[in-house]
Amino acid sequence: MRTYELFFILPGTLTEAESGKRAEEVTAAVRGIADSAELHPLGKNRLAYPIRQIRYGYYFTVVFSAAPTQVQELVERLRLSRDLLRVFLTYFNLNLTARENIAYTTEPRPAATAWERVAPVTAAAVVSAAAAAPTSAASAPPPPAARGLPLAEPDLAAINKKLEELIGSGEAPTV
Repeated sequence: MRTYELFFILPGTLTEAESGKRAEEVTAAVRGIADSAELHPLGKNRLAYPIRQIRYGYYFTVVFSAAPTQVQELVERLRLSRDLLRVFLTYFNLNLTARENIAYTTEPRPAATAWERVAPVTAAAVVSAAAAAPTSAASAPPPPAARGLPLAEPDLAAINKKLEELIGSGEAPTV
């Protein structure tokens, strides 16, 4: 027995009540091969591209445990269904926390590299890595204030005068 995650999309042309009913039908089919199945509605979103001339869809995931032979039969049966726009089946990663698993979070998060998933980045790790990294001579020069140079205040009168010259003439200056 392995733990799987079934991701499916229902057409956005359905009402919320109809989509919930169809999602329960899919969950009932999953419960036919698995002891327990958890349905997680992810809401209605715009599709990346139209599928069967449909631009929006209701997204759902179902997490369940079942034998691999039964799962293949289930997926083949679901793909024949006309109500489902897409069906994806993956192994459910138990090592990820609920916050890390994208199916269960609604807050935006930056893309993570494989290294960040293995070892979470902390502020102390970033500071120690920056201290240990050699500085290169080709790096950008520090800003003028850091070099001890005074910052010049912009002359607003001169800027306004130049703008009036450009706008007042009605013509763009030629190069």
